[in-house]
Amino acid sequence: MYNKAKDKIICIQGLKGFGAFIIAFVWHYHHFAPQEGLPLYRFLAPFYNYGDRLVEVFFLLSGFCIAYGYEEKIQEGRIGFTKFIWNSVKKLFPPMWIALFVTLLLQCIILHKTGTTFIYPNLDVYHFLLNLLGLQNGVLELGWSYNGPTWYISVLLCCYGVYFVCVDRCKEKEYLIFRYIALALLGVIIILLEQNLPVINSLIGRGVSCFFLGSLLAKLYENKHRFFALRIGIISVFFLVIVWGLMKCFGIAVLGNFQLAVILGIAPAVVLSILFVPVLRKLFSFPVFTYLGKHSLSIYLWHFPIQCLWKVVEALCGFEFNYSESVIWGLYIISVLVLVYIYDKLVGEKSSSIFRLIIREENTDKMWSKN
Repeated sequence: MYNKAKDKIICIQGLKGFGAFIIAFVWHYHHFAPQEGLPLYRFLAPFYNYGDRLVEVFFLLSGFCIAYGYEEKIQEGRIGFTKFIWNSVKKLFPPMWIALFVTLLLQCIILHKTGTTFIYPNLDVYHFLLNLLGLQNGVLELGWSYNGPTWYISVLLCCYGVYFVCVDRCKEKEYLIFRYIALALLGVIIILLEQNLPVINSLIGRGVSCFFLGSLLAKLYENKHRFFALRIGIISVFFLVIVWGLMKCFGIAVLGNFQLAVILGIAPAVVLSILFVPVLRKLFSFPVFTYLGKHSLSIYLWHFPIQCLWKVVEALCGFEFNYSESVIWGLYIISVLVLVYIYDKLVGEKSSSIFRLIIREENTDKMWSKN
């Protein structure tokens, strides 16, 4: 019989690490606007051009992990809504807040020295409070500010809330899959509406559609003993090869709406390939990927503040780095990884402990246990 406790899906952590690397070190390297072209563009062109689509994979993996770890607990009433959300808040908010304050300090220096902020505008009290509450973009506000990449957390918390209600209100397990499908389609519809309103916007659409597709994949994975798992993985690999071939021959336009192609086809196929094809599963279980995966949240939260730090050095010293040079690109990667290591080693767990102490978790646990 299938046993979740004995099934450690290390390759999922490896895929998170790969995604964090591409987003932080390749896609967002555009922020520096390299003067003479992007470093190693010949080899990294797909990720420089379409690396933002790894965010869809992140949402999908988040839905997968939450469904895999919490679905039974919620249905059996072993965890309530407030405790469920709190488990995420105490993990996400301390590093997000510290990165927010560091970004504020660095952006103020940049603004003082150059007369403008770096990349993201809206350096004001209102947007600071939204960032502090985890509502920085997508839910109530549709403007970029402070540590812009953290919009992911804002949308993710929204997905968590919807997920709990979806599962808690469905006592028949066999019907839950239809709710996942309906919510994934709702996310697609939100994208197709092309509105730029609070809640009804592409950021929410991306998050909801991918999150609940990830929940569907978790159901498939839990029942892998009923299917030819390897066959599913091989079909997924062939699908990805065909899509890549079509894009190389005819351009991205051949896929129509590329965002929906990623959400409905490419991202799920990537995850299924890594889950069910042994060689890929082992590849993404390599220590280099799992190490990055272990620190993926910190990489995601800290890479933009480090970019601001580089711009502060430029502003204070009165010169510009040549961001087109591979050496500078490598030094940027090293600077992020070093800071992330220091933060996670010396600050990360302590900040979470202080956060729980301030909120007085032991008292709130008693309150939640009554619900």
